[in-house]
Amino acid sequence: MINILEKKMLNRVFFIAGIFLVMLLMINPDTEAKTIIVDKDGEGDYLTIQDGMIAAAEGDTVTVHSGTYYEYGIHMKNNVTLIGAGAESCKIHGGDEFLPWPNDAVIKVDSISQCKIEGFTLTYKGMGIMVINSKADINNNIMDSCFTAVFCRYNSEVEMLNNLIINCKNFGIGILDTSKITLISNIIYHAICSGIEIIKNSQGEIINNVLHENGPYGLRVAYGSKCTVYNTIIWHQYSYSISSDSDLDSILIEYSDIQRPYLEEPWEGTGNICADPMFLDYPSYDFHLHQNSPCINSGNPEPIYNDVDGSRNDIGAFGGPYGSWLVSDVDDNTLPKPTIFGVFYNFPNPFNTETTIQFLLNQYENVKLTIYNISGQKILALIDGKKASGLHSIKWNGYNENGDVVPSGVYICRLELINDNKPFSKTLKLIMLK
Repeated sequence: MINILEKKMLNRVFFIAGIFLVMLLMINPDTEAKTIIVDKDGEGDYLTIQDGMIAAAEGDTVTVHSGTYYEYGIHMKNNVTLIGAGAESCKIHGGDEFLPWPNDAVIKVDSISQCKIEGFTLTYKGMGIMVINSKADINNNIMDSCFTAVFCRYNSEVEMLNNLIINCKNFGIGILDTSKITLISNIIYHAICSGIEIIKNSQGEIINNVLHENGPYGLRVAYGSKCTVYNTIIWHQYSYSISSDSDLDSILIEYSDIQRPYLEEPWEGTGNICADPMFLDYPSYDFHLHQNSPCINSGNPEPIYNDVDGSRNDIGAFGGPYGSWLVSDVDDNTLPKPTIFGVFYNFPNPFNTETTIQFLLNQYENVKLTIYNISGQKILALIDGKKASGLHSIKWNGYNENGDVVPSGVYICRLELINDNKPFSKTLKLIMLK
């Protein structure tokens, strides 16, 4: 039996608990992740990126419409995605002066566990993106004429995919103070100092990148740091391709094209070559390979590194499973551009049970994403409808439209953008292994 005193105590506990619950609901009535729209012309939730980021909470996405935004010191938040309409159409200009801390970067990532930044062109006399004691994914951006494009310090972990870094006044990427970086399918061109600096007990993994005409070094690894380099072109630096303070023992290089001044022979390591990569038009930032390039089908032969068409890896930024950088073939005077520099790929590839397909839109589009077998027979329609601008991801688990598992083999994923100006289509080869 519960006596009167105990009943009163229980009633008080329930009453206080009820008040506490109501307060929680009032403080945070909606915990679902949301999308915040930034549009400089007033067609979104906010006019500036910084205001959109201030309004964001953990798990939110800040989507930025096309235009040039004159901002700097944009502070990222934990587990927030900042995505622009595409590097060709969405630009952040930080100004023509190198301002002191805390405005020394266009985008600051400071003491957060995860964030994503993609789909912008960044220009600034200071840093493009500064990462301090944080984790960040930086994908599908152009960083032009920054002092340093990406600068990481103090136990940071950064992954970069499909970025074009050009005309830096210092080095292209700097990794310091026990930080780690993974670089896949990036281009670093014409940095006045090193293309990549990895120093002070830091680590780097460089896969299918291009480092061209940087000076004095393409890659510098020093002060207790280590780096692995696969399927990468380091060519025509102003002094030496690679520099290290430990007789190069800290750098493992395989299946790469490394120029060696005064010594026309491959770099030590499995599968390396030393030959002109034959870029199509690098002064215009076109680092695709000529059809006779010695880098074609010369990368690591393991299937995990295969190109998107299933062939052996091509050395350079357009080889490997993440090498499908899309550049619109629409004339500059034709509006709108249906797709932009960036994304249409899947991972993993080959896959066993499931693969994720990603594509990037710079505007609202009618989209069809369809899986076919190698004979052209339709397997499954993944998307058939309108999609907003931004990065989109969808998974395919190997089932057809009848709900049956398809057999192992090569499948074609076709992306179609249906619009009145100029239809666009692109395909990927998906390799399913059971």
